[in-house]
Formats: sequence, C-alpha cells, structure tokens
Amino acid sequence: MKRFAVMLVCAAMLIGLIALTAPEKEEGKTPAAAYAPQDYSQVYAAIKSARPNNVGLFAKTGLAGDAMINETSGQDHSSTNVQVEGIDEGDLVKTDGEYIYAISGNSLLIFKVQDGKADRLCSLDLSAVCGENFYAYELYVLGDTIAVTGATSSDDVTYGRDLSASVYVFDIGSRTAPKLSGSASQDGYFVSSRLYDGKLYLVSAYYIYGDISEDDPVSYIPRISENGKDSLMPCSCICIMPGEPEAVYCVAGAYDARTAKNLGGVSVLGGGDTVSMSPDNLYVAAARYSEETVNGYAEDQYYVEELKNEQSTVICRISLDGLKESGCVTVPGILDGQFAMDEYDGMLRVVTCNDSQRYKVYTDTKRGFVNYEWGEDRTSENALYIFDGNMKLLSSVEGLAKGEYVRSVRFDGDYAYFCTFRQVDPLFAVCLSDPKDPTIQSEYKISGFSEYLHPWSDGLLFGLGNEAEEDGDTVTTTGLKLVMFDVSDKADVSAEHTLFIEGWYSESLYDHNALLVSPERGIIGFTVDNEYCLYSYSDENGFEKTLGVPLDNALCGARGLYIGDWLYVVCGDTVVSSPLN
Repeated sequence: MKRFAVMLVCAAMLIGLIALTAPEKEEGKTPAAAYAPQDYSQVYAAIKSARPNNVGLFAKTGLAGDAMINETSGQDHSSTNVQVEGIDEGDLVKTDGEYIYAISGNSLLIFKVQDGKADRLCSLDLSAVCGENFYAYELYVLGDTIAVTGATSSDDVTYGRDLSASVYVFDIGSRTAPKLSGSASQDGYFVSSRLYDGKLYLVSAYYIYGDISEDDPVSYIPRISENGKDSLMPCSCICIMPGEPEAVYCVAGAYDARTAKNLGGVSVLGGGDTVSMSPDNLYVAAARYSEETVNGYAEDQYYVEELKNEQSTVICRISLDGLKESGCVTVPGILDGQFAMDEYDGMLRVVTCNDSQRYKVYTDTKRGFVNYEWGEDRTSENALYIFDGNMKLLSSVEGLAKGEYVRSVRFDGDYAYFCTFRQVDPLFAVCLSDPKDPTIQSEYKISGFSEYLHPWSDGLLFGLGNEAEEDGDTVTTTGLKLVMFDVSDKADVSAEHTLFIEGWYSESLYDHNALLVSPERGIIGFTVDNEYCLYSYSDENGFEKTLGVPLDNALCGARGLYIGDWLYVVCGDTVVSSPLN
C-alpha cells in the first residue's frame, strides 16, 4: 500500500534533447532546437525563463510472456511481462525458477519453492536497512544479486529535493540473510527503470521549487549519489529542450546492477511522462499542452477571446552508448503509454491521439470579472508516424478514427495494431513493411475496447479490456473482456474468440507487469476485483476459466507466476499454489 500511495502522490514527468552547441537565439525568440549548455549559467537562465510545472500523476503503463530474462538455474518458469524481450522491467515479484522474491509493504521476502510448496526463508525490513524514508517500488534479480528500486523521501525540501529515486543492491548468496552491498540515488521522483546487459537504468523527474541562485549550482543542478557521496551532474551531461521547457529535469542514470556503481547519466531540462527502451536507445516522451487565440472581439460589455487547446509530444532519444542524447522529434497529439513508441530496424514508430477543444473567455471590461464558455466542438483524431535513424520523418498516416481515442497499441515486426474507442472498438492493422508508405490493411469493429494487446502466436493477437454497451449517445462499460483476434489475414481481421467477465477492476488494465501471459502454456492470469483468475486458451475451446484465488484486497499487487507445472499466486506476504494441469 505504501508503494501504491506514493506512486499516486509522485508526479512524474521526464524528457530531453541536445545538440553540440547552443543555437543562436534571435531577439524575442526562444531556441528552435535542443541544445547543450556551455556552462551552468546557461542552465540557470533557461530555468528562470521556464514555464511553471504542469505536475501530473505518473502511472506505470510492455513482449515478453516467457522470456527468461533473469539468470536462472531453476525449473522452467514465467517472467515479468515486459515490452521488449530481453529488457527487464521492475516489478513487485520475480522468480528464478527456484526461489520467489517479493516486495510486501516495505519488506523483501524470499521463498524457497518446490512442487507447490513455498517456504519463507527471509523477511527483510528494508526500512531498517535502507532508511525509514525509503519506499520500495520494485525489484530485479540477477543470479545471487537483488536490486531494489524505489523512492527516498527527505524533510529537506530545499530546491525541490524532497524525493530521490534510489537503488539498493543486496548479495543473496545466502537466501536467508541478504547483505547490502551498494546503493545509489539521483534527484527527483521515481518514474521508471529498466535492466539490460547488467546495467540498471533509473529515470526520475526533478522539479525545481523555490528560489535559486546562479552562483549556487546546487540550487538548480541535479545530484547523483553513490554509496552516500553526492556529486552534481556535470554541465557536459545536461541538455535543454527547445522552446520554453518546464522547470523540471528528466534525470536518466545508468548503474552497475550488481554494485550500484554509477556508470553515467544525463539530465534534460524539460519534463516528460513516458519511457520506452530498445537494446540501443532509451526514449523519453513529454506531453505538451498549448493554447492559441484564434479570434478576439467586443460583445456588449465583454471582450471575447476564442481559444483553442492543442496537444503535442516531444520525444527524446538517448543512446545507451554513453547515455547521450541522439535526436528528438515533436509529433502532434499525445501517447497512450510506452507501447505507443517502438524502435524497429533503427526506426522509431509512434502512435498518437490529438484531442483539441475550442472555448471562449468573456472578460467584463467594466466590472473586471471573467467567465468561460466551453464549446461542444471537441475533436480528436489519431495518427501514426515513422522516423528514420536520424529522427527525420519518413512517413505518416493521419486523420484516423476521428472522434475516437487510442486505448491500446502494439507493434509487432512489420505491423502495428491499435484500438480506438468512443462507441465501438475499431482494431486497426497497419502494414509497415515499406516504412515510407504505411498502409491500413484492416479496421475491425467490435463492442467494447482493449486496454492491452499482446502478440499471442503467428496469426493471433490477444486483447484485454472492457465490454461496453450503447444507449443512444451514452456508452457504459459493463465488465471485463478477453478477445483473441485473428490477424492471419491482415486485410480481414476478426475476433476468433471472446469472453465476457463479470468484474470491474483489474490492475492488468493499467499495469502490464501485473499480467501473466504464456502462449506456450496457453494460459493468461490476472486479478479480477478481489480474485486472481487463471484462464486457458485453445483454438478449439477459446477462453476457459481454470482457477480463482480469493484476495483480501484488490490493491494488494497480486502476481501470478508458474514454476514447472505449478501456479503460484503471491499477494502481500502470502503465496498460494495450485497445479497447472
């Protein structure tokens, strides 16, 4: 519950860009491109002219079903459901096929498992080891090492340093007595993390609050701490977004996952809220909301301004080779989470939804008060963009599903699938084999909508979402829904099987890490209200519920995993097992 509460409180925005030198600035104009400051004074100037923070809530928003990411010696087992195979994402529960590792509250638990039995070997109070202000969010396992990531709060709110993103590394050579072997932290709210090639990547959002002094860089430059020793981010590792960036940094740091030694980092003045990663690059996206006056006139005692809201997203690419910015783009609209970005053959593919609305501001010129009139001409449309290795636009498909909103996206090789929704759920299948000429192959409509899409097998695409029904112009969700789309013929997509579930809440709708998906085993597991449910899938029988495990609390962060022929459901500090067959 601490993790859940702190995640809701922590506003998370990140991002960045960079060029080799600062661009020339014309009188009265802001820089048109991202740039690297030549000294701290340029950073100070950018912060002083930055826009106020638009603080928003961060929520974790993954192909991986059975990818064996952890170093293992145990039985065949599941692993965390992630976006890119081979790039691990932190979660509450992990297994190496012999042990189960879990975070419950602020404790690290280790269970020895065999043939359906789970014996607890360890319950380590992380507050006692890492400090009472540390809140554990997730963990990673690498052989005899566990890395626990989370947030550390501070009573010192000077310059916004009330929270830092932290990692604590433990030697678990003895599963009964983990030993702390290293720690590191960086300024800002914890946003996300990844584990790849032995390196742990932390992303945080550091907001600048209060007064700052140009002569005191510690008041406006992010810090990185290694085993308790602080250091300021060098100017050479800072970049500034174009235009008028917000007064918030995206801080991306790389650490040795076994020692917590800092291996480099970059800070980008700008902000952001979405993170995706490939084996070569880290992508950080920042939503931007702008307002444009389209008309102004006098009406009676009022002066009337007609305004239009616009949305856009700035995407920064950070090369994992040295953690340096290597390009940025701006696209119309905003992203529906990390799956809306994908790197393939060096190209970046992006799906966005652009939602705009007009409104009027009436200012009484005599009395000085203001009234607002919101128009009914709110519009939305969706688009797909492809950028080459130099982050130059190759092609786009715009104006899709006007009046609807993207609910889920999944890229799969030469194809992109995404669902939009307003009254029905069109599943779009787009061929990307010619990146200069993407073509829509199919638009299949079905009731409800999918919040998550997962390539199941060649020709099948799994969807988890909500069922919905129409009553005139009103659309109401009626429960959860499983869909297996037949995408073998991209020009004639259809639903092979569907299953309605009488339930309202599932963490897996919003956190893909909470979903167990194994096409090889033919199983899907996730929470439904206060129950952990396991479903089987076959071409002959479709979806069938095979197991339901009652939970004490729908918000307990329950996870299901399999080891050998046993399913283990971890909820809080308890483990329940059941045979898979």
